[in-house]
Amino acid sequence: HVAHEAHVKHVASVKAKAAKPKAVKKTTVAAAKKTTTVKAALISDEKVKSADISVVTHKGEVQLSGFVENQGQIERAMEVASAVAGVKRVSNELSLKK
Repeated sequence: HVAHEAHVKHVASVKAKAAKPKAVKKTTVAAAKKTTTVKAALISDEKVKSADISVVTHKGEVQLSGFVENQGQIERAMEVASAVAGVKRVSNELSLKK
């Protein structure tokens, strides 16, 4: 009888765990939102005018990579990304088009 009760409790516990969907980590969602916000800001900026910039965000750090026309675009992209709320640091991996 005691073994049966233990088995029933175990089965109930397993079912309860299985019923809960795995939640996406808040940090992952926040990073995705920040990436989207930075990308939108870069695309809409008149001086940057480049969709050739990739944005990756991790724990408040934004990495910019890709190709731009001139050094001014690199500097402006860094400024734009830095101005987005929640961005702690911007890493520049941008290159000039040849």
